[in-house]
Amino acid sequence: MAVKKIIHLIFKRWLLPFLTILVVLGYLTVFSTCNNEKNGEQPEPTETIFGIIQNTPGLDSLERYIQFYPEIVTLINSSGSLTLFAPSNSAFESLLSTEGFPSDITKINSEIIRGVLFYHLILDAISSQELSPGKVINTAFPGEIIEINSDGTLKTGSLTNTNIEITQADLEATNGYVHIVEDVFIPPIIGEVLIELTGTVAGTIILGGDFSFLANAILRADSSITQEQMPVLEILRDEDVTIFAPPNDVFEAVGLEVADLNGQQWRIIILYHVIGGTVTSQNLVDRIYTSLLGEDIYTTTGAFINGFPIVVPDAAPASNGTVHVLAGFLRPGLINGGDIVEVATFQGFDSLTVALELTGLKSILSTPNGPFTVFTPPDEAFVGLLTGLGATRLSDIPVAQLTAILSHHVVESVFYSSDMSDGMTLNTLTGVDISVNINQTGISLTDGSGVVTPVVARNVTATNGVIHVVGGILIPQ
Repeated sequence: MAVKKIIHLIFKRWLLPFLTILVVLGYLTVFSTCNNEKNGEQPEPTETIFGIIQNTPGLDSLERYIQFYPEIVTLINSSGSLTLFAPSNSAFESLLSTEGFPSDITKINSEIIRGVLFYHLILDAISSQELSPGKVINTAFPGEIIEINSDGTLKTGSLTNTNIEITQADLEATNGYVHIVEDVFIPPIIGEVLIELTGTVAGTIILGGDFSFLANAILRADSSITQEQMPVLEILRDEDVTIFAPPNDVFEAVGLEVADLNGQQWRIIILYHVIGGTVTSQNLVDRIYTSLLGEDIYTTTGAFINGFPIVVPDAAPASNGTVHVLAGFLRPGLINGGDIVEVATFQGFDSLTVALELTGLKSILSTPNGPFTVFTPPDEAFVGLLTGLGATRLSDIPVAQLTAILSHHVVESVFYSSDMSDGMTLNTLTGVDISVNINQTGISLTDGSGVVTPVVARNVTATNGVIHVVGGILIPQ
């Protein structure tokens, strides 16, 4: 089965049956009679299955992971009839020591871990005496079973879970039984994915909880490919690649949903975040790389991609490349035109956008004009300008004065940071030069009035030029 189809099954097909489990939970809670007569030789159990997990040595890891899923805690605290095969601490240690597997299970996509945990649950109370050879047990993971081998060990169906021994049986709870095992059960459908993806760039994105938005975008992209197109998931699994991966919070900040774009648009965007070959952070220099989309992206000594900072370099070195966590979302020109005005608007330079509109520079800096280099002040710099000029809003500043100030930030040619050298001069649209200063602290500019202003972010690319963010307003004289 193709990897993308397996992923769809994990993320979608078992979620609806999972809701049925919660309905069953309610049924068990209300209607269970637990008609387990005691023979007087054993004390009545006093703890639920969750209580046993909490109070049995060697189950600390299971307790910690289960607590991330309130619905599971509710289920094993219910008055229904259940059985839990409880992996010991050493079982989890063995799983997490697998080469290429994330060292922290909580960093794996939460839906996958939820599925793994539900695979250890049976919606019936089954003692060890009832685990007879050949018996087939339906688990709480819909459609997945556990079989009892002839020697009494367990078989899950996964290639790595064929002979699992119960090391401690029949811990009796008020709502069923706990049997301790020395393996973490992997549902076969998830096992197929883990085998194919673990340790690859694709595995980091698809299995990583911090990248679940990007993972779903990849699935949407691959759902509408043409016959000539290789699925993105397979590219990230099989090719030697480096991906600049925005985590979930970046997409939340942008206010973008997976459904907002169609599959082909997502394919364009995702491939723009990927370059061929393994390029570690120490090898990212001031240069242009061609993305797998075919459009260039711009790096700044391993620290910035198109002006966005790399917040976690080499976060997940893989067998076929590496993953850098990027605090930004790269939107190539093929998606929205991507000229300087559009990029400035997209990047949130609101005051600059308003000022360009007021002065008429918006039309000059729009496609197809250019190319340009624009030194962009942040919004707080414009606040300082207003204070200095005694104005309340940008529209209070005379148009000619505001135009002259903004024009001093624009050079009619493209200069990436790697093109700049100490002492060089750049002629702005005002006709007044600014000079470049480069030292161990970075790049700064001396404006027409002699004030030195630092360049705080570099190489934000646009289809008709490049933007550098500066720390203040450049004054022509």
